[in-house]
Amino acid sequence: NPGGVNEVVFGIPWVPDVAHPAPSLAALLAADDKAQAIFDGCFTTVVTATTTPKLLELSVFPNPTSDYFQIKSPKSSRVNLQLVNMSGQVMLSQKVKTNTEISVSHFPQGIYGYQVWDEQGQRMGSGKVTISR
Repeated sequence: NPGGVNEVVFGIPWVPDVAHPAPSLAALLAADDKAQAIFDGCFTTVVTATTTPKLLELSVFPNPTSDYFQIKSPKSSRVNLQLVNMSGQVMLSQKVKTNTEISVSHFPQGIYGYQVWDEQGQRMGSGKVTISR
């Protein structure tokens, strides 16, 4: 349908035509699985002990977010945060106070992986945060 009305497929403007049809849901889901595999490969953990320590309580909110998020932890007042984009590029790596706003307003929209460590270097948690505007 060349020149037709734009459709939005998962937030991506799209003008389908014969040469460039809209992607199928299966293709979009496969792309999401590939993105998850990229994130899974961004962080490597080497376990040298026979047991893995239990991760501490940690929450990241709001998620999804548009301008900022917070890290809440009853165990630590300062943590080390690393935020990685879909390409594996470290976008943020710094010490932050828990329960304070961490600005992401200057980051492009997308899904970012994060890891958090306490001041002693013990891994507290990891996950994904979505920036959407």
